[in-house]
Order: sequence, then C-alpha cells, then structure tokens
Amino acid sequence: MNEFKELKEDFENIQVPPEIDLIIEKSIKRAKAYKKGRFIKNSFIAASLTIFIVAGAVGFLKLPDLKKSNMAIENKSENQNLSEILDNSTKEVTPLPTVDSKDNLIALLDSVPEYYHDLSNNLNLKGGEWVEDSLKATYETNAVNFSDSKEYSKTNIQVSGVDEEDLYKTDGEYIYKIIPFGDESSFNIVKAYPAEEMENVSSVTFEKGFRPKGLYLDGDKVVVIGDYYIEEKHAPKPPFTESLDEIKAYVYNIEDKNHITKIKEISMEGYYVSSRMVDSIVYIITNESIDKENLDALGAKITPEFNDSHRDTAIVKDFACIKYLPNTITANYINIASINLKAPNEIINTETILGYGNNIYSSAQNLYISGTSFDEKGNEKTNIYKFALDKGEVKFIAEGNVPGSVLNQFSMDEYNEYFRIATTSDTYNESLIEEEPSDSDKAIKDYKYSSLISDTKNNMYVLDNNLDVVGEIENLAEGERIYSARFMGDKAYMVTYKQVDPLFVLDFSIPTDPKVLGELKIPGFSDYLHPYDENHIIGFGQNTSVINDDGIERVINEGMKMVLFDVSDFSNPKVQFSTYIGDSNTYSQVSYDHKAFLFSKEKNLIAFPINDEYGDGFQGAYIYNVDLEKGFTFKGKITHTTEEELNDIYSNSKPDSAYWAHLIERIFYIDNRIYTLSRELVKASDLETLEEIKSLELK
Repeated sequence: MNEFKELKEDFENIQVPPEIDLIIEKSIKRAKAYKKGRFIKNSFIAASLTIFIVAGAVGFLKLPDLKKSNMAIENKSENQNLSEILDNSTKEVTPLPTVDSKDNLIALLDSVPEYYHDLSNNLNLKGGEWVEDSLKATYETNAVNFSDSKEYSKTNIQVSGVDEEDLYKTDGEYIYKIIPFGDESSFNIVKAYPAEEMENVSSVTFEKGFRPKGLYLDGDKVVVIGDYYIEEKHAPKPPFTESLDEIKAYVYNIEDKNHITKIKEISMEGYYVSSRMVDSIVYIITNESIDKENLDALGAKITPEFNDSHRDTAIVKDFACIKYLPNTITANYINIASINLKAPNEIINTETILGYGNNIYSSAQNLYISGTSFDEKGNEKTNIYKFALDKGEVKFIAEGNVPGSVLNQFSMDEYNEYFRIATTSDTYNESLIEEEPSDSDKAIKDYKYSSLISDTKNNMYVLDNNLDVVGEIENLAEGERIYSARFMGDKAYMVTYKQVDPLFVLDFSIPTDPKVLGELKIPGFSDYLHPYDENHIIGFGQNTSVINDDGIERVINEGMKMVLFDVSDFSNPKVQFSTYIGDSNTYSQVSYDHKAFLFSKEKNLIAFPINDEYGDGFQGAYIYNVDLEKGFTFKGKITHTTEEELNDIYSNSKPDSAYWAHLIERIFYIDNRIYTLSRELVKASDLETLEEIKSLELK
C-alpha cells in the first residue's frame, strides 16, 4: 500500500509538458478531419496520455525529453511526428462472425450478387496478354551471407527476414534443388563448394502426382511445397469444389546429407496462392472455390480439410470455426496453414476464412492477403485482409478495400505501421465507343474496341493499422497501366505504360499527404525495378517504338533493355545509363519472376537468364558488371545447351522436354564461383573469366 501511495503522489506531482496538450489537440483535429473512412476512439487518446505520464513517473520515459524520444523511434520518418503515430493507432479488433452452419453458408452466398463471385480465373491483364499471377513477381536485393568466411548469394526476396520459396536454396556449401518434371520430380542435395569437387550427394523422388513449386531451407530442415493431383479424384461425383486438387508440403531432415529423411507431411485443399517463412515458421495460403450448385448434394463435403502426418485423423473445419468478413463475402475459402520447422512434430496451425485472395504481402509481423472483386458495373476493387503473425498463429486484425486491381506482391508494402498499395482501375464505359468498327480489319477493330471501352487510371493508397484509407494519389497516367512498382522507405517508384514508360517518383514521408515528386518519360517500359542504392534504381524490361499502321499508332517490341535511373533529385529523375539486349524475339524470365535476377552491388554484378528462340537461338545467361562510373559492361554469357542441341530441338528431332531440361532458371555465386542452374544441369564457372570449372548432370 505504501508503494502504491508513493506512486500516486508522484503521479499527481507530474508536470504535464505543453507538447502533450499539443499532441492531443492535433490528434483530435486530425481525427475529425479524416473521420471519413476512419475510426479513432477518444479512449485511446486518454489511455495514451496516461501511459506517457505513468511511464514518466516510473522513469521509463522522461517527458521533458519527449522530442528526443520521438526521434529515437525506430524507422520513423523525420516528417512524421508523434501525433501521427498516435493517430495511426489500432482500434480494438472485433472478432469476426462465424459461418456456424451449412444453412447459414448457403444464405450468405445467396445474399451476394453473382458478379461478385467472378474471380477471373485468377488472371490479370498485363501488356495486352493474360498472365497467371503465379508467374508474376518482381524485385529485391539478394541477401549476402557469410559462412566459414565464404560469401554467397541467396534467393532474391522482397522483405528482409521474410523468405520466399524457390527452386533452389544454398548454404554456401550445398545446393538444395528441385527438379520439377511432372511425375518424375525430385529433390536433390548437391555438394557445390569447392566447385572442382561438385557432386550429387543424395536425392528423393516424389510420389506420383506431386508437382513441386518451391522449397525452404532452415538449418537442417527443408520443406518442399507443391501441387498434388490424383487423376482418379476427378471422376464424376458430387464435388465440393470445382477442383479437388491439393497442396502438399514435405518436411525433410537433412542433417545427414547422404540420407534424406522425411519427417512430416501435410496436405490442404485448394490451389496454391503463395507462402512465406518467418522465424522458421512456414505459412502456406490456398484458395478453395465453393461449388454453390452442389452444396445441397447428399454426402457432399462442404468444409475444408487439412491433414498432418503427426495426427491420426484429418483436421476438418467445423462451420463454427470458419469465419467470414461481412463486407466481402465470396464463394471461396482462404485456407492458411503454418509449419514450425523448429518443432516439426507439433500439429500444424490452420485457419479458414470465407474470402478470396490472389496476392500476398508479408512483413515479419503481419500478413496481408489481397483479392480482386467486381461491382455491378464490372469495375474492380481490391479487398485487403490483414493478419498478425504470432509464432505460427494467424490472427485477423482488419479488412479494407481500395479501387482497382493489384499487379503483384510488389505493389504492396508496409512501412512505419502504414500499408501502401498501388492499383490500376479499369472503368468500363460503353459511351466511350463513338462508332462500332467494321469487320473489314479485325486487328484494327479489336484495337479500337479495347482502347475505347476502358478508362484506365492508376492510384496509390496509404492505409492505417485498421486498413482505413488515410492518404491517396489517384488518376495517375490515365489510359496506361502499372507495369512495375517498388517501395523504398518513404519513397515509391512506379512505372506505367501504353506507348512510353513514365517513371513516377512518389513521396510518402507524410503518409496522410502523399505526393508525386517527379516524372520521367522514355520509350519502352520496365516490368522489373531493382534498387541499386538509395539514389539509383535498375529498370529491366522492353525497348519499344511506335509506328503508324494505316492511321493507327501501334507499339512494337524491339528487344530488351536495362536502365540505371538516377533519382538523387526526386523531382527530376533521369536515365544515367542504359543498354539494349537482343531483338523482338528476346525475352527473360526476370520479366515475370524476380527470383531469376542476381544482383550484387559489392561485386558490381548483374546476371539473368536470357533466351532468343528465333533470333540467334541463344539460350542461357548474360552477365554484366555495373557501377556508377561506367554503367553496364557486358561481361559474357553462359549456356547449358550446345548449338547442335538447339538445332535438334528447333527441328523437332528432340522432344520439347529437351528444351526445358537445360533452360537456365537461376544464377548465384559462392565466393569467386558463379553457378547456373537449369532443371537437369548445374554448372560452376569462374566469376572473373566465366570459364567452366565443372558441370553436373542431374537425372
């Protein structure tokens, strides 16, 4: 009691500094100004004041040093004061309602118009072509690690500390590699260092029907994730979903590299969306569409099922455990499972929500799942679900939505407790069609029709912890689409395209008031943006030109290009260096898979796969040196395929599988050796001369 009395007296004697009154006043004014779409409880402001005062009384925070304390908050912008941090507080999370019963599920789905369930088969329009989301991704710097004094590159990821699955992983001595070949897929361990002694140590062949998508490495554990398809499961019967495919994950103990041991197997229904690994915990997300027509079918299974080899029976989700979002009901389940690789014997954690997602973004603390839906006019909007990651548990935090659709994971970012997202809005308007084109020239007709029915705009939104929009930039580059985006701290860089490539520099230093700082227009487009340093960005994409075809301007592809943008003057971005690659037949996996890109600023190194099927027939990898004085210097190329083999493939004397067998998919380095990986071959070369040291065939 005496201790409490002393604390009470200390509390009453505290002199409240004027900064606190100012912060409260600003917070109240800001809450009123942004009450549209926002919710801030007065109780939080009072509670925050109490916390600061009590903390001052017990010595945790000295209030007279408030400005100094504010400066010390990690990763906070210089222009973001404490009132903005208070204003971005998380409101109390209201538990989501549960489906509860089959009848209620049917009623929920019947309450939603049919157009809302049009999920476009998980496809997005990009550059006039429909490209599967699973094939598209972009940019980030390769992490550099040191093991026994060896320097080596790792998977090109988006967020530091948040790993992504890949076709290979390395620890600087071994390569852990997938060979994805239909029913003959396997997992291999290759002794890679030293390169002169490279050999295949061991391998495991997967069961029939398993098609691996990627793997994770965590110490002496490897987890391989893939689709699992059994033909007999698709025989006619009352189905629950349109597809009965599953996702499987196998966990292996690789402590003894000569003997790979499977220690865990899980399965979950639906098709693969994506996955991440944070602190040795792998989170896997799937979509499982609901066949509304068969919900009443006798014996039809209507709730998701998970299986864990450490559990005797399946984990069948009860209706009481399935949650739904009242504002975004869709005929689809989002399934989430997490595997703790530090404790693989533990049963997996699972979560199921009535919703839809086709892209994810994850920080070390939060998982964001975004999905596209449509209104009655066909206009797109992106629904966003936020979950906290807590030692394998996935806890719902908030939901929100913004106009337009998301290109890929790099259109999203979390920074200083705010969530930023870039979208493209297609507003379809038949009144824009002045006259119906004639049938005489179908190409011209299609071009005019596609150009006139859609009013395309691009947007950037800032959302707070509650996923309420607090800042926005709308209607950028009307008539164009986003081709790439890259967030770097409180700045963002966005490329849109129709006939030229505008690079926008965007400022988010004041989250509630984002601004366009600068713009640069050049021919072509960058569908991949990669940070070189804080003042320079690498753009990787296509070089194009515009020609006049019977009175209609048409864009033609002239090959690939790589550009080094100087953004040190944010209001005046410029091209510092550029280089052009190949012709209209040239393409690279980097355009749709960021993991195929190797960059090391320390080694002045850039490498990527390149293919020219109909030009010079080259199939392999290009290697460049890059620096701020000389720009891009072509160093050489590496191939896994001889000219004779390519001729045999193109003349159809060899099967198509021969083409894919030696198509370089990944490039990495260990010390002064560069390794190129195709499905059936690993080649080690000298990093300076690019001369081959050893090749290893994997069958």
